[in-house]
Amino acid sequence: MDTYLVTLKPRGPCASAVTSNTLFGAVCWALQTLRLVNVADLLADFSAAPHFVFSSAFPFAARDGNVVRCFPKPMITLPTAEQIYCLAEQRAKTTDRTSPRFKRRVEEITDNVKQIKNAKYVSHTLFSEICAGQWDSPRLLREWNESVCSHDDTLWLKKDLQALWGRNQKPDDLWRTTGVQRNSVDRVAGATAEGLLFYEVQTFFRRGQAGLWCLTLASQEARQWLEVAFRYLSDTGIGGKRTVGKGHFECIIESAEGVLPQIADPDSFVVLSRYLPTILEEGQQLEAEPLGYTLLPVYQRPENKFPGSEQMRAHSGRIHLFTEGSVFALQGAPRSYYGRITPLCRTNGRTIYYSGLAIPVPAKLGGAK
Repeated sequence: MDTYLVTLKPRGPCASAVTSNTLFGAVCWALQTLRLVNVADLLADFSAAPHFVFSSAFPFAARDGNVVRCFPKPMITLPTAEQIYCLAEQRAKTTDRTSPRFKRRVEEITDNVKQIKNAKYVSHTLFSEICAGQWDSPRLLREWNESVCSHDDTLWLKKDLQALWGRNQKPDDLWRTTGVQRNSVDRVAGATAEGLLFYEVQTFFRRGQAGLWCLTLASQEARQWLEVAFRYLSDTGIGGKRTVGKGHFECIIESAEGVLPQIADPDSFVVLSRYLPTILEEGQQLEAEPLGYTLLPVYQRPENKFPGSEQMRAHSGRIHLFTEGSVFALQGAPRSYYGRITPLCRTNGRTIYYSGLAIPVPAKLGGAK
């Protein structure tokens, strides 16, 4: 399979995250609606021979012809308390850990640790250098505000920001996630009553300067399907609230050459998708170092595009996934994808599947082959 870059230029805000399983489901429904392929037959043997695999969608910034793509922050180990204290001693120029100057430096460094921990993304160059083993959390702290900074929930190398905004210009917010107030209308009163106000979380992108991107592995046959499917999804939207204008994009598919870092002699990998390992992978990945992950419980809601006579299930089951940015040791030669799709239930005569297929990025983070 070949790797392709899918650029999603927003036509409005997003009401939900565009994850790998969201893209997989949206494309499958597009293929079924357009009658390009029998999706039920396609999915029945998909884990053994997948035709396409998606990463989750991540932000990108574009300005004056320069494009910087953000990747999920690899889950590297946070600094220990002793490492924080040693750095505070260097900055305070004292070994007296009871002095006010030392305590102020500890507070500053602790705030920086929180920013590193809470960041969702890293800029492309920083991601490449982390995967190459050039950065760890102590170095991030040592070079904070010199080579590295935080902006828009993202850790940036300053040279990446300067490529977009110049050396002396303050960067604007490129995307923002915020609560938007909505209201319900009481059918009896015909107006909004007390307790009918609520908030929805939406993500807004700066027009013409930010959007989303993802990767897809696809066979030659599937590449043609994806071209048609994404044209359809450009009209219908992706993700939640799309019938009221959320999640609408202009979708562009092109070669992904140069997007992923090339790492020599990798010993680990970082996943760009929500990852559901096979039984064999689960035994291998969870017993080797390095290991850094977040386990996410998901209550999947099936699409109700064509309801039948049966009562539709609100949720099709619970499943646990490894999130984007999780780090695992590389066992054997690097692979183009990991994971599997799994059937969750049957409803209206159809089997509901969940995609846990993941695109990996080889890395050099201290694992053993």
